Amino acid sequence: MPMLNHVAEQVGADPASFELYARREETRMNHVARLLSYLEMRSPTGEDRRAALLAAIETASTTDKGALIANAIIVTYRERRVLLPVAIMIERMGLAARAIARRRAEAALISDLDPDKLETLDALLAVDPAIGQTRFHWLRSAPDAPGAGNLVGLTERIMFLRSLGVDPRLHLNLPPSALSHTIRKLKAVLDVRLLTRTTRNVALTDAGERLTIAWMSLIVPNANCANARKTSPIL
Repeated sequence: MPMLNHVAEQVGADPASFELYARREETRMNHVARLLSYLEMRSPTGEDRRAALLAAIETASTTDKGALIANAIIVTYRERRVLLPVAIMIERMGLAARAIARRRAEAALISDLDPDKLETLDALLAVDPAIGQTRFHWLRSAPDAPGAGNLVGLTERIMFLRSLGVDPRLHLNLPPSALSHTIRKLKAVLDVRLLTRTTRNVALTDAGERLTIAWMSLIVPNANCANARKTSPIL
């Protein structure tokens, strides 16, 4: 306070008036404008917010983790040299982006299904007396740790999915980034490299080819496993 009192004395003002001055909205806006100019930044516009939302949607198509979605928003703002919004606004934008990404994925997966098939899928949400839970929950709770016992559970779920008669090629409607995320998760579980990447193409490794052939024989009825490498999706 000594410095403030000294300045007040020099200009002939009451030191208490400085507290009121600091609370003025006009003062705050003026200072913010000076800081933005000094830092070579600016306040966000509608275009900036749309760009951040699009970045968040793209990230949300590969992950549900809020921290990664929020980071995409922050990075977009920083790349555009824009002042970050408050945390609650970033959170709301991330939630909106995740909801949009989920709706788009759902629309992409069911767009080609007929009404009877949609009714069959809706039935997955009803409790099945045979297992005491919904089939949807049963599918979601599939074991993901490697092991012979877990392989039986996974095989049972694969056979059930086959019985639904859903075209396995529906995954082609999903964004490539979502498929890449699935491949990374599978690689983490198996602890083996499935793909080799160069600047021009992506190809299956020997382990990836063996896994593809094995799963194709389970998932696709009457699959020609000899041609699995040619028909399998390459990211």
